[in-house]
Amino acid sequence: MPAPFAPASTVVTSAVLQAVMATAAAVLADRGIEPPLLRSGNVDGGHEWNARVFEEYADRIYYRQ
Repeated sequence: MPAPFAPASTVVTSAVLQAVMATAAAVLADRGIEPPLLRSGNVDGGHEWNARVFEEYADRIYYRQ
């Protein structure tokens, strides 16, 4: 292949951003703040949890408008 492809920077950046989000959620939880994270639909109660989050934050979730 004459040109590079599938850059590792995308994978690394994605992992770093996930780590930042996980750390932020942990810091909020340590402060007694429940972060409005979405749960997998495969987890018991996941769809109900997500519906509550969507309802509570509807004014901030622009793609649902």
